[in-house]
Amino acid sequence: MRRILQEVHQRLEEFIEQREDLMLLASCTENDTAIFLKVLRDLEQSSDVDVFLLFGHSFHEPRAFVDEAIKQLQEQHKLASQALVEAGKSPMAPFPLELQSPSRPALERLHDAISFARTLFPFEGGHRLIWAMVPEQIADLRRV
Repeated sequence: MRRILQEVHQRLEEFIEQREDLMLLASCTENDTAIFLKVLRDLEQSSDVDVFLLFGHSFHEPRAFVDEAIKQLQEQHKLASQALVEAGKSPMAPFPLELQSPSRPALERLHDAISFARTLFPFEGGHRLIWAMVPEQIADLRRV
């Protein structure tokens, strides 16, 4: 088990360090997703500059999955903005309400959510956004 964790850790670290491929698609069983998320959390804790947004809820259909991801992003945005204010700093830019619009296609909303998240961090300082969608369960692989 330790060897598997080390191998996954190394591959994820290598992916994060490179700049050519912007998306990593990993085929996992339901049991593997817990390992994958654990390694991502370990990488997150070992970094002072990288920002990890981890989405591990179940995938039943695209709209509901994106709805949940945006809801989670909004909550994380709210908490981060509150922490800035409590530290005497300016709050983050407001959360875009159009991300919650149910009339917009799920893929478009997801793209816009990732784009918005990228704007929240300064370019200087080496900050990188790692957006990880690791569903704990996929109800129907044909719908992915």
